[in-house]
Amino acid sequence: MDKEYELVYLASFRNSLREIRQEWRKLGISEESIARFIKRINTSLEYVEYNPEMFPEVSDRYVFLVPTYRISVGKTYAIFYRIIEDSKQILVGSMFHQKQVKVKF
Repeated sequence: MDKEYELVYLASFRNSLREIRQEWRKLGISEESIARFIKRINTSLEYVEYNPEMFPEVSDRYVFLVPTYRISVGKTYAIFYRIIEDSKQILVGSMFHQKQVKVKF
């Protein structure tokens, strides 16, 4: 099965993932646990390449002007991404700790 979309990892995603890994290492979390976490992220993003709308569209909830989707990674982290139909790309943005995400009620 061919991928329908190309993942484009923005610098903000790479930086946020690097910061989380560094924080976890300082806390003494094992490399094996970090590797499992990274694998969960990769697996979720691989699914998105084939079915970009499989995760919830959350632009109304977070007051984004552009349609934006959220991947929950466990109960703690979220990754936001946007679909660019013209170029068949998925822009993968920052990863946030769920507590950092401001929710509009």
